[in-house]
Amino acid sequence: MIELPGGRASSGQSSVSLMIREVDGRSYQLHGHESILLVDDEPEVRALLARVLRMRGYAVIEASDGEQAIALADEHGKPFHLLLTDVMMPHIGGVELANRLSASGQAARVLFMTGYSEAAIEYAEDATVLRKPFTPSTLAEAVRRALDLKA
Repeated sequence: MIELPGGRASSGQSSVSLMIREVDGRSYQLHGHESILLVDDEPEVRALLARVLRMRGYAVIEASDGEQAIALADEHGKPFHLLLTDVMMPHIGGVELANRLSASGQAARVLFMTGYSEAAIEYAEDATVLRKPFTPSTLAEAVRRALDLKA
C-alpha cells in the first residue's frame, strides 16, 4: 500500500509525517534539497513517488527503466546524490543499474525498492532496501537515512 500524501491511513490518522522524526535514537529531517534519480517501470508508482519526494524538496529526475536511467545520468552531467531504484525491471535491473552508476561515479548513494523476498535478490553486502508496500513517511525516512549514510 502506498498512501497518498494528505490521505487518511486505515487508523484514521493522517499519513503525512512530521518534518522531523526520531528513529533509533537519531533525529531525521524528512525533507531535503538533494538530487534523486528515481527509476521504476510502473508509471503510476513512479509518478506518486516523485510527487512525494518533490513535496519534500528533493530534485527528482524520473526514468522508466535502467537504460533510460543511464542515458539521463549521462545527460545530467553531475552525480546524483541518490539513486532510488526498483530492483526488478526489464532490460537492466536495479542491481545492475546501481553497479554501473556507482562505478562511473554517477550515483553517490543507492536505495533499492522491492516487493520481492530478499532470498530472490542478490545485493551488495551494505545495500539499503526499502520493502514494498510502504507509506510516504517510510519513503521519506529511508531516503533521508540513505542520504545521511557516511561514505
